[in-house]
Amino acid sequence: MKIKQGYLHIVIVLLIGLILPLLSGLLKLVIVPYLAYLLFKSRFEHFPALVILMGYGSILTIAGCLLIIPMVVQRLWSIENRFIRRFLKLLLFMLPVYVIITVIRIGSGTELVDALSMNDYYLAFWFLLYGVVIHQQFNHQNLGYLIIFGLLLFLILRIGLGGINPFGALLRQVNYFIMFSLLLVADHLLYLRTKHSWVFYLLFITSFFLFIPSVNFTFYFGLILALFALRNWQSRGNTFTTSGYFKEKIYPKLLQLFPVLFLVTTIWLTPFFASDFVEVNVENKNSTLLEKVLFKLFWDRGQIWSGALDGILSNTGLLPPIREWKLTYAALGNNGLENNYEVEFESHNLMLGLIRYNGYLFGGVLIYLFLKAMRQLYNAKAYLLGRQRALAIAVIGLGIAVFITGQYILQLNTSFLFMSVIGGLIACSDSLPTDKL
Repeated sequence: MKIKQGYLHIVIVLLIGLILPLLSGLLKLVIVPYLAYLLFKSRFEHFPALVILMGYGSILTIAGCLLIIPMVVQRLWSIENRFIRRFLKLLLFMLPVYVIITVIRIGSGTELVDALSMNDYYLAFWFLLYGVVIHQQFNHQNLGYLIIFGLLLFLILRIGLGGINPFGALLRQVNYFIMFSLLLVADHLLYLRTKHSWVFYLLFITSFFLFIPSVNFTFYFGLILALFALRNWQSRGNTFTTSGYFKEKIYPKLLQLFPVLFLVTTIWLTPFFASDFVEVNVENKNSTLLEKVLFKLFWDRGQIWSGALDGILSNTGLLPPIREWKLTYAALGNNGLENNYEVEFESHNLMLGLIRYNGYLFGGVLIYLFLKAMRQLYNAKAYLLGRQRALAIAVIGLGIAVFITGQYILQLNTSFLFMSVIGGLIACSDSLPTDKL
């Protein structure tokens, strides 16, 4: 009966998605009562519909986050877990400043939705705490239903609805489900035997071959990191192990240091190597895989990151900015001359993005919270079972990869699923007194 209710809610939110483009601005808030019902009931059969509804972005997702905040504070204020308490208190400490700055933005002429949307990276962190509250939904059995839902969603979007606004934004979230599926298969074939139905394999194989043409550099990067974490979490055979000095002491620290070292090293080396790969074409079969990777790293990302860093040094203050500034960067062209570009897109690096949109003080705090959450999730490995393990590893791999080379995991229309899964899996650890939530 509960699963049938879940199907009903999925149909409802897909119909809402067809209607939303017809509603402008604040008119979308007519959906908020239904959104509040799904959020506050906190049932597993509601979660897939929530993923879709919160994935529509803009004012609807912001409203969902504002509804979540008082609920999270009420449920988690007295929790004993040190990490969650610190996480909650830091977000609450920043909240009044964001409110004041948002009011100033509106007063200076910025439209309401735009003024609120500039806080999207901060708002995304509240979804992690919501995941802690609903952690019981992320048990081993429920994740089986979740992965089936994710693969079906991908097939629906890929075949028929991917080009319709706002369904197109949901396609980016399919990365989570494809990565989750790949890690489940790897875990099953190489390590512990977790049973999967024929439905899973049918959907996975179909989805995988439809997904391959759209696979990008960041996904491959995340898959490599995830497979490495999977090897750290398991020993060959049917025995789960957490032993090993590297697994327990070194790797968790590397999770936090690696994004920093990667960014600093790339920006430092970009002026020396960018010109060497200016003529590399990623679509050309004559270019080697190494050339394509180095092109993507130094000519593409490295030059954008250098421009973002220059913009931060010139425009960013201690607190979140009142007005958004555009990113400009210099890049070498095929003629060997340097061209300047002013662009609308993001920094393609969350460390830079968090500072750019939240200032040095709050941006630094959010960077710390994100990387600390990745380490906390990694350290929960001894308490996660079956599909929980595979999902945690997928989230770690994509989390670190996108933190370095992208930003979508914290953007308004894709952050709900990613961050709530992190919070839910951390709370599933026996190290957290979940019985008191």
